[in-house]
Amino acid sequence: MELQNLFNKYQSLKSTYYSILRLSEEQLIERKLNPQQIREQLIETEKSLLKKSKILDRIAPDTLYTWKDIQKLLKPDEALVEWIRLEYYNNRWTDSVIYLAFVIRPGQIRPEYVVLNNGNDLEGREIK
Repeated sequence: MELQNLFNKYQSLKSTYYSILRLSEEQLIERKLNPQQIREQLIETEKSLLKKSKILDRIAPDTLYTWKDIQKLLKPDEALVEWIRLEYYNNRWTDSVIYLAFVIRPGQIRPEYVVLNNGNDLEGREIK
């Protein structure tokens, strides 16, 4: 359960960080927010999450890996999900957000790509 709580904290910090990146300098000052401080907390939480998940124990440092290499490290009941947050551009920057998820599972021929067009609806919500 500790791993789940750490993951929830990571998701919350990530959401907060991306939300404050959209604020103006004046809004940051007014709300007394420091993006760098949140970013550092996010990085430290991510490191703790990786350490507790023990996935790093199965990866050698300073080695280039392909998705197939990562796939081989996964147990049958595990999956790797990499989230990418994109701000939508339609001849100009919009306030819309899209999320892409790259999913790797044992036995897949290729990674699965999932597009979540409702990124704005997802922002600020935690995975329970």
